[in-house]
Amino acid sequence: MVGCRNEDNSLSNKTPCDLAESVTIREQYPLYFMPVFNPNNTDEVAILRDKYFSTCCDLELLVFNLANGQVRKIYTGQISEIDWGAKDWILFLTKNSGSLDRRIYKIRPSGDSLTLFQSDSLLISHISWNKAGDKFIYVSSSPSPSSDYYPLTMADVEGNTLKQSFDHSSFDLEWHHEPYMTQAFHYYESSFSINIYDHERLFDDPNNSKITEFNISSFDFGFGRQIDWLDDQTMLVSLTTGLYSIALSDLSNPGEPVLIMANECPQHAGISNFTVHRASKKVIALYTELEKVGEEVVRNYKILRMNGDGSGVEFFEIPE
Repeated sequence: MVGCRNEDNSLSNKTPCDLAESVTIREQYPLYFMPVFNPNNTDEVAILRDKYFSTCCDLELLVFNLANGQVRKIYTGQISEIDWGAKDWILFLTKNSGSLDRRIYKIRPSGDSLTLFQSDSLLISHISWNKAGDKFIYVSSSPSPSSDYYPLTMADVEGNTLKQSFDHSSFDLEWHHEPYMTQAFHYYESSFSINIYDHERLFDDPNNSKITEFNISSFDFGFGRQIDWLDDQTMLVSLTTGLYSIALSDLSNPGEPVLIMANECPQHAGISNFTVHRASKKVIALYTELEKVGEEVVRNYKILRMNGDGSGVEFFEIPE
């Protein structure tokens, strides 16, 4: 953006969002990623903290109590994804240093009972508990012997494989377990595609499992989950411009996206990661703000909690 600096090279009086296009945004450490609700308590979230720089150093897995502000560190490692199940297990992925291998762990919110699920697959991703917390799914990059498709695996709470489906080929996607098996992926910078499948048929009869497919003409923004179900008839989607709801009471005729909360500075700040607590229809999200500090623009991180219709917005500072 032209004109954001004065003739003496100092910053003008434009807002941080105005300046974001013309100056380098400095990240305010620590960084935070992927907040997920405790399914049994909307005052608790699990979140990843990066104190330094995530490509070189370990991330901390934290449990943050929004009511009393207490933070508990329960694991440190090269963590890439987390999810919290209804049976009070936190599922997470780690990678080995110097390797692309991923391993699946589960741990109690107290930090006890750390359990490793062994896997021979590379690049495991997109872990997601079911509603009951007794099964989870993940994608693996090890293709089936007879094709180039990547398997979607369903496992029980002990990590034992229950079912596999090889009938998809896109690795840049997200899978959500219930109320339907839902896949989302990007078409470059033009659209965001969502496929909805019958949960059981996807594994047992994959060629006849798709219920509907639709596209959203807006490029996705952020790191981590970008879709989730508010209830059995409403999906929430995070896009560049904000958080939207899509009515799906008629799966064959999805409604148009309705803006719930706008990002005031698209591409640079606003809602990125979010998940839904379906019992209460509350949303937890990572919210970033831009702040002008001297001659710099700094990005800060907060936790946002609100109702699924965009009301009752609360912000929480994360104690270091």
